[in-house]
Parts: sequence; structure tokens; C-alpha cells
Amino acid sequence: SNLSADLTAGERTAGAAAVSGPGLTVVIENPEDAEPDAADSDPRTGEDENALTSSDLQHVINGLWSSGATAVSVNGQRITSLSAVRFAGSAILVNYRPLVPPYDISIIGPSGLHAAFDKNAGGNYLSTISKGVGVRSSWRTSQNVQLPEAPSVSLNYARPAKEKSQ
Repeated sequence: SNLSADLTAGERTAGAAAVSGPGLTVVIENPEDAEPDAADSDPRTGEDENALTSSDLQHVINGLWSSGATAVSVNGQRITSLSAVRFAGSAILVNYRPLVPPYDISIIGPSGLHAAFDKNAGGNYLSTISKGVGVRSSWRTSQNVQLPEAPSVSLNYARPAKEKSQ
């Protein structure tokens, strides 16, 4: 039974299993003056320099982890140690799936997570882009945040354990 419990805990931590529990959701939106198609704009070409970028989401997500988050998803895409949050062309991709704003970031974690986030680099970054370019964010707490499992969890270096000889 201990092995089963360890496996279940490992699956949750690795993102291989759906999880639920108390937590938060933060909704991050482009500034009101962003172009309607800001999700399709490429900030490198200057089409809309105020649109959120993958780097912006990375800063926020990393700040949430450092604040004590135990599980995170963005627009239903579970974030794991193997997740990529990046630009591809002009779209923000999470787990290689294009997302459109607003970005709903669901978090499972301790009750003081929001306060801890506000005090760390991720919170400072979100505050700076909110004041600087008008990125909007709103928070809500919930006793039952539900996060899906990651789309695929693959092991690159795992090997079967060798049995001890008697």
C-alpha cells in the first residue's frame, strides 16, 4: 500500500494525474488598447508591443512555483517540468498548443500563496507590466480548483529497477 501511495503522489507531482484541491485562479489579459488580434501579433515585428508574450507568462508561472504552488495549468494545459511555454511564429504555445487571451492560470497551493507571490519576483514582474503597459489581472480563490493531467508524460532516462538477489 505504501508503494501505491508513493506512485499516486508521484503521478500527481509529475502531472500524469488530474488533481484538485484548494487554490487560486489568476486571469491575465492584454491591455485594453491591445489590438483585437493581439494573440496573433508578433511582438518582434512591433505589430502590438503591449500584447502579452510567452516570457511574461513564464515569469508569472515561475513566480507561482516559487510561492509554493503544487500544481499549475494555463487555459487547461497542465504545467510540468517538461512543459514548454514559448512563442512559435506569432502564437503563445503551452505544451505545444496555441493559446488565446485571456490566460486563466489555475493554481493549487497553500492559503498564503497569493501573498507570497505578491512579494516575489513573479509578483513584482506582474505588477510592473500592469502599471507599465496596462496588462490586467484578477484573482479568485476556490476550495476546489481542478487541474487536468498533462497531455503526455514521457520518461527519457528511466530504467526498470533491478531486483535484489536473495
